[in-house]
Amino acid sequence: MSIASVTALEALLKKLPKLRGACLSFPDSCGFNIVARVLGSFSHPVVVGERLQNFKAFQKVAVAREGCAAVGNILVAGEELEQTQVNFHEETPLVTLSSFADILCTVAERIRWEKMRVDRTDAELREGEEMLLQHFNVCRFDMQTERAIQDIGMIYIDNIRESLHPNELGACIFQAIMYILGHQQRDVSQWKRCRKLITHHLFKEMKMIDIRAPLTVHKLKLARERISALSAADIAMEAGPHALQLWKWVLMILEIQGVE
Repeated sequence: MSIASVTALEALLKKLPKLRGACLSFPDSCGFNIVARVLGSFSHPVVVGERLQNFKAFQKVAVAREGCAAVGNILVAGEELEQTQVNFHEETPLVTLSSFADILCTVAERIRWEKMRVDRTDAELREGEEMLLQHFNVCRFDMQTERAIQDIGMIYIDNIRESLHPNELGACIFQAIMYILGHQQRDVSQWKRCRKLITHHLFKEMKMIDIRAPLTVHKLKLARERISALSAADIAMEAGPHALQLWKWVLMILEIQGVE
């Protein structure tokens, strides 16, 4: 879990750049927070393997399912979190922290399940160890993709596909998705051709992406270009909540792939 959390803490610091540091702790038998992993820096001493001092100076989010004991905690400097301002339609820093903690909880469950398998070969054991740093990205992708599919539904997709003149912001987001899925620029750049690529298989295509493998950089840069001028507030006001959710999905793909 400590190794798997490295990717999570790195992504958190990129997403909330005003945070100088983040750490993962585990509770000991007495309930004290023992530091397991640290990224960045803190104004208070934070040492791996030791109890967390000045606990009130930190904002803590538990890595736990509702009603269950925490398997760990994500901690950041409280004063730095308060200084991070967001627009109305964007996630608050605390919501971002909570969502990352939820993903890490799923990571912990997957690691626990893998350890319970007694029939794994030596090759599978080695692959499992190599996958630890990828667990967070895989779980983040799976959870956000599944949430988008459940919330959006095919009626919205059909309406977009059938529209000859869709909302401009919504069209940009769907063009970005088509680039991520690997379609050619000549088929995406003009809406009359792009909309033909949007089929009932769209959600299946999104789920089939192997987020562990590098996607085509050129296509990712084209996707980034299509959404670079968009903001959460504009999308929410002009294109609606479904478009906003797909925009966040595109951002998640670009963040994991390192194209921001």
